Amino acid sequence: MINENFVILGVVIAILGSLKYVVETIQGRVKPNRVTFFLGKVIKSV
Repeated sequence: MINENFVILGVVIAILGSLKYVVETIQGRVKPNRVTFFLGKVIKSV
């Protein structure tokens, strides 16, 4: 079995990466790809 500390570390890294992306999107430094954004919404709605 994998050590639970690695799972926690993975979750923290994922949250920090997502948070950085959201902040940069709001600041206008990054523009989300329309196709990727649309597919993500479609997949989450199913």
